[in-house]
Amino acid sequence: MRFLKVTPNPETNSMKIIASTSAFKDDLDHALETLARLGFEEVDLIAIGSWGLVSVEALVEDFDAELARVQGLLSKHGLRAVSMNTAFSPQLFDREDAAQNEARREQVRAVCRFMKAMEIPLAAHYPGHIADWKNDPEGVWKGTVKSLREIQSISKEFGVTLAPEIHFKTPFEAPADARRLLGEIPGLPYTYEPSHFIVNGVDYTTTVDLLEGAKHCHLRTSGEGQIQCAAADNFEPLDWMMSKLKERNYTGIVSIEYLPGADFDVEASIAALRVRYAR
Repeated sequence: MRFLKVTPNPETNSMKIIASTSAFKDDLDHALETLARLGFEEVDLIAIGSWGLVSVEALVEDFDAELARVQGLLSKHGLRAVSMNTAFSPQLFDREDAAQNEARREQVRAVCRFMKAMEIPLAAHYPGHIADWKNDPEGVWKGTVKSLREIQSISKEFGVTLAPEIHFKTPFEAPADARRLLGEIPGLPYTYEPSHFIVNGVDYTTTVDLLEGAKHCHLRTSGEGQIQCAAADNFEPLDWMMSKLKERNYTGIVSIEYLPGADFDVEASIAALRVRYAR
């Protein structure tokens, strides 16, 4: 069954509600087919190794082949990629090996080159693990921030935007630490997603300043101790978020981004958010 398409807002300067391939693993063809069936025309591509959808490693090793594969599948399903979500390795805090640091930079360059070829202006990226097992939070912080500065420098060279996500289980999961990061890298473009605060029991309304400064946004229903839940269970934070974005005349992208392995009907939840917010 194919869902009816929601008529897009005719205004060019309005926010765009799209869907991420994040809910699916190991089969980009299936992910894109599903999102097209749900009525989407524009999507967010996941380029993170453990997802097995778009391969950063393949972009480094055989750029043209991976580019052609992704373009072919998008064309097959009548879809256009307008944003991405990616990650780089080794972890951003790990800077002890010069060769590995260069390998990470090469991955960043490959992703930026892919974005240029695909005419994707912006991608979110994972900002690095919290690495609490190291018992060196300040060392992890400093290494991560140094890598984030390098990523920003490379993305500017290519004329694209890489926006680290203020993310659960990273050095920036607490609102105060997110604000500290923005103080250390003034003007840093970043991605906001309320579930990364809600899961830790943070009152999302206290993060309004972070929402107001965000360059990019993700969207999914969640709860305390639950990074995601069925759509019908908790619309309130998302209604708040979308209202605040409308108030500031946000003209960027909001990507519906559920995760694999959900214990609920993830397709139904994607469809519910789309119907609720895509007008």
